[in-house]
Amino acid sequence: MAKFLFGKSRAMNKIKESLPAISESDLPILIEGETGTGKSLFAKQIHRLSGRASGEFVKLDCATLPSNLVESELFGHEKGAFTNAMETKPGIFERANGGTIFLEEIENLEWSLQAKLLTVLEDKKIRRVGGSKDISVDFRLISASNDHVANKVQEGNFRPDLFYRLRGTELYLPPLRERKEDLLELAEHFLEIYNRNIKSKKKLSNKVKFYLRNYSWPGNIRELKFAVEEAAVKSVSDELQVNNFSIDFRNTLANIEDNKDHKTLVEEERRHIEVVLNSVQFNKTRAAKILGIGLNTLYRKIDKYGIKNV
Repeated sequence: MAKFLFGKSRAMNKIKESLPAISESDLPILIEGETGTGKSLFAKQIHRLSGRASGEFVKLDCATLPSNLVESELFGHEKGAFTNAMETKPGIFERANGGTIFLEEIENLEWSLQAKLLTVLEDKKIRRVGGSKDISVDFRLISASNDHVANKVQEGNFRPDLFYRLRGTELYLPPLRERKEDLLELAEHFLEIYNRNIKSKKKLSNKVKFYLRNYSWPGNIRELKFAVEEAAVKSVSDELQVNNFSIDFRNTLANIEDNKDHKTLVEEERRHIEVVLNSVQFNKTRAAKILGIGLNTLYRKIDKYGIKNV
């Protein structure tokens, strides 16, 4: 299972536990979560584990395409249906026949297309733009939103009947700031991939780990991935340092070294070690690797801080 998707935090473990039942079902799924939380990857994982895995996984971002092209992308078009329609083109419902459709940022779908999508969900038939006959389609729909679609319904910007159909199963992917237990494992994972690709042995310094854990990560997992990769490229040594990162977490944490006294820093280290130990079910070997310290050093710190496995 991709570390991108889960990790060891309580929030992600709950999602992991629900995955088999969600994948086996053919109900529509609505995934909500901030940008960069891994909604697309999660949708792909559901498809891979489902009975539709042999079919196509076709996605469409409802926010990036010009509104006049969305309908054609969804339902396809006949030759001559509009200017520049030089040939007949199947839409994503036909391409995903027997598979899964993933609609990103569903909250941006125009009102008129919301009505057409609802009809397709109910009838499992589409009609190409400029076409005169219905085409039967077999698909599972997974939708994603960076916003709470329920709020859009209350604002009058999203059809309530479509909303209720989309949320056959509803999932919420928490932002990275709500699953800090997973952060260092994810950062190490991305660095491991980088190392494997270019055959290097770069690692995170303890100071970098401390900064990474305390940054708010507004761009979530996507921001973390790019930040680690960029820092690895900039690093001239095998150990990544704070100045290798271009993100502004140094200003966010400017008071760490300037304003915190020794007692506070010691308490922060104790808390950090405790969080890492709990995230790996107190597996000291794994915790030492994540913390970037030797196993004997970890045992001394556990004894020093009186950390217990509860």
